[in-house]
Amino acid sequence: MSFGKKLTSEKFYALYISTLMILIPLGEFISEFFDVQFYAQQVIVAVYGAVGIVSVMFFFFEKSKAPQFYPSDISYVSLLLFAVISLIFTQNILSGTGGGGEWLIHFAAYFSLMFAGTMIKSAELRKKVICVFVAAAIFNCLVAFPQSFGLRIMDCTTAPEYHTIMNAVFGLTHNCNYFAGLCTLFIGLSSGLFIFSEKTSAKWLSLALYALCFYCAIATTTRIAWLGSLGVLFFYAVSFIVMKAKKYDVGKLKSHWARLGIITAVSAAIFIYFAIFTDAMYFSLIETATDITMSESENVSFEEFGSKRGYIWKYAFKALPKHWLTGVGLDNFYYVFTSNPEWDHTHSAPRAHNEYIQTLVTQGVFAAVNYIAMLVYACVTGVRTVISTKDNEKRIITWILLGMFAGYAVQALVNSSVVNVAPYFWITVGMTMPKSEQKVIRLKNRKT
Repeated sequence: MSFGKKLTSEKFYALYISTLMILIPLGEFISEFFDVQFYAQQVIVAVYGAVGIVSVMFFFFEKSKAPQFYPSDISYVSLLLFAVISLIFTQNILSGTGGGGEWLIHFAAYFSLMFAGTMIKSAELRKKVICVFVAAAIFNCLVAFPQSFGLRIMDCTTAPEYHTIMNAVFGLTHNCNYFAGLCTLFIGLSSGLFIFSEKTSAKWLSLALYALCFYCAIATTTRIAWLGSLGVLFFYAVSFIVMKAKKYDVGKLKSHWARLGIITAVSAAIFIYFAIFTDAMYFSLIETATDITMSESENVSFEEFGSKRGYIWKYAFKALPKHWLTGVGLDNFYYVFTSNPEWDHTHSAPRAHNEYIQTLVTQGVFAAVNYIAMLVYACVTGVRTVISTKDNEKRIITWILLGMFAGYAVQALVNSSVVNVAPYFWITVGMTMPKSEQKVIRLKNRKT
């Protein structure tokens, strides 16, 4: 087998995905013992971005001999193209090339991970990747769990006072909000494994993992964790209703509903623990009540909504009319504040706290439409697989991935894409729409 074929094989892509999922937390874990924080993760993802680009270039070169592409291939090219265009026309070139949190090479890694996920068709390899996802969940949450009792390797890099006072969990990310987003993926994974496991030992181990992941999510003290978790549970409830309408096995559905009930009970027990023994629930409920009151009041500014997310979004949309085509620049969100003469310097943010608005404002309208279209296509492909496939193993794997997808997509409405969390989501997106479930786009060579 030639080097190019090895670099574009299913086994390579499974290894590419699996090693990154482990190296992201492991690199940070090791470096923190040397008092170096949030450096290894950026470098690791950058290296994988370079490797991913080389691999995809080999893929397209090989396919050019006999053109046969899939919608996800087009998505890869368009996503990367819009990111490059945004960087070329940016208002601050440093942000996307090393000055911000997400560099162009990081975006290349995200898109390459999505591409790699679509290339893994083998059920055996897909199961192995899921197992690595489980290992990553265990590792991340075992580091995070002691933080809820004040035991951490290093203090959090952002708002360390808050994290120390509240013992807010941040894992190996650099903020409790970001770790909440990562936990949402782990919650989707562990709940799916519990619901669909046939072996007794695997079933109860999955429930234990769910309890650990859900505990860590709530221990972040963020409402983002609530939103993402509810997104997962709501997804499964709706999917069971849909599958009943599609004449899915009644006995299996009863079992799935029962296990979803157990998950809900475990979640409630953990909520009660935090309500009784910590202040996390109290302050979060106060914030929620404040947001509800503001939404009903005509005298309170929308700027205060969602811990000042309303303020952030207001400035984002004010910047959009002048930069609707290519955005303000890749990972250059600060510009929406600094470029606005009305900005009072009282508050700013490096990201939009909404991944869809972030893409819209930093990369432009067409980039945002392209991104959302890719997500919709991935979701539709996954749903079609769950409903239509006769392969139960394929159905279960895709069902679990869709649960992870749904939870993250919901919490992304109020959270940010960051380099140590986003790769896990892009892997999920890619694996939700393997090429074996897509319709090929055939390009015929023209005779000259």
